[in-house]
Amino acid sequence: MGVTGERFCAVYLPAFRVERLGFAPEEWVAVIAEEKNATRVVAASPAAMDEGVEVGMTITAARALLPELLSEPLDEAGEGADRAMLVEQFRRFSHRVGAWNAQTVVFEMGGSAHLFGGEEGLIDAIAEVVAMLGHLARVAVADDPVAAVALSRCAPNPMLIVPPGRGASALSELPIQALAPSPALLESLVTIGIERIGDYARLDAASVSGRYGLEGSTLLRIARGDGVSLGGWEQLDETEITEAVALGGPTATLEPILFLLPGLLSRMAERAAQRDEVVVRLALRFVLECGPVRLLRVRVGRPTRDVDVLMRLLKARLENVRVDAPVIELGVIFEETSGDPGWQPGLLDRATEAEALPELLARLEDALGEESVVGLVPCDAWRPESASLVQRPFARPDPKQGMARGKIDPVEVQDRVETGLAIPRPTLLLPRPRPIDVRTQADLRTPRQARLEGGWQLLVRVEGPERLEGDWWTDEAYAREYWVVETRSGATAWLFREDARWYHHGSFD
Repeated sequence: MGVTGERFCAVYLPAFRVERLGFAPEEWVAVIAEEKNATRVVAASPAAMDEGVEVGMTITAARALLPELLSEPLDEAGEGADRAMLVEQFRRFSHRVGAWNAQTVVFEMGGSAHLFGGEEGLIDAIAEVVAMLGHLARVAVADDPVAAVALSRCAPNPMLIVPPGRGASALSELPIQALAPSPALLESLVTIGIERIGDYARLDAASVSGRYGLEGSTLLRIARGDGVSLGGWEQLDETEITEAVALGGPTATLEPILFLLPGLLSRMAERAAQRDEVVVRLALRFVLECGPVRLLRVRVGRPTRDVDVLMRLLKARLENVRVDAPVIELGVIFEETSGDPGWQPGLLDRATEAEALPELLARLEDALGEESVVGLVPCDAWRPESASLVQRPFARPDPKQGMARGKIDPVEVQDRVETGLAIPRPTLLLPRPRPIDVRTQADLRTPRQARLEGGWQLLVRVEGPERLEGDWWTDEAYAREYWVVETRSGATAWLFREDARWYHHGSFD
């Protein structure tokens, strides 16, 4: 329950390195730099590459093919700064985002697509941002970042969403070069006649592992749509803290995972402490024996790097998790961190006993869904039946803000709600006031007896009146005198008189 698959979006900008210099993709232009004792092409516009210009050739050879070719020197620092600004533009779509290479931005979108109406809505939003920035772009969404990058560069459809679990069929017709194998692996594959990814996917896994090692096995699983490799993902965003460990064999039980988790969390907590950061949100990453990677996201109610607190949250979630196949590798990702705001509760502060409110809320939202955790607020109305409590999303404190005493203290807030009312209100309010018979005292206004359930009841305690009136500017004006009454049996009721008639409006618990 609550386990989702990772989904990666790759945005390939084929002309970024020339567009940032003010050139259009249709112009013949190359970016050049000194490499291997010669001036070589390090980037070229799509139009120049269509004419045969290739990265790595000398500028002399490039101009022999295309005499009209323009050239601009590489400004490595300026290009890096522009790329960093580009990455920042995409942070509106995900907190896990980075530059995969010089012309491709990749981000994990499994946790954010719903904010844009689904993956199609997110793709539309990306297209708007890219158009605003003035870049030519190709976009692909897949279960694996390497697959998404390959599809963004080589797929026929420039805006492609591959359904979960369909990565193999989407990749099958692409050239093997799309997976960016090392030169040695590529040469070996071409030698044995492997030209397309689909051909590679049909090779025997054991033979590939024995002959091509870890790189070959990883690319094979991507080709088959298993999507297990993060490739260079760990280096995309240096702010993200990750750890992973192989389980030593497939497991379908919880014990090996719970045994390994404290060690992973301890190492990550040490790295967070070195940066004076705490965890706001984390995720467990399960690599399965077969099938796509699964991701379990967990909220941290109060930012922390306390391993015991994190283990308690993770263990509660893992007890209800079901995966589709045995797990062979476990990873932990601190998806979001913040500066340590500190935590300074009083020694007798009930909010810190047992489980703090923010942690309780995070656990409930993880288990029941965000929409299931609500708060009750009164309507802005004076008429009692219109001013009843209604459900609203629970106003949780910002987890990145400190919980300094007197600033955000849920116990004190609740105490004020419970004791701050000068005049009591019934815990049970009838939807509509019910007419009843009442006998008054000599003043003809103070109730003495009331016909409640069980017949006439003598009132042993009477408090009031409280006068409520309003809506005089409408056809539903009211003017009432409310009384709190208690019978000899201990029942307490809320009565009012209006236009010489008596009504029962609520009861006290």
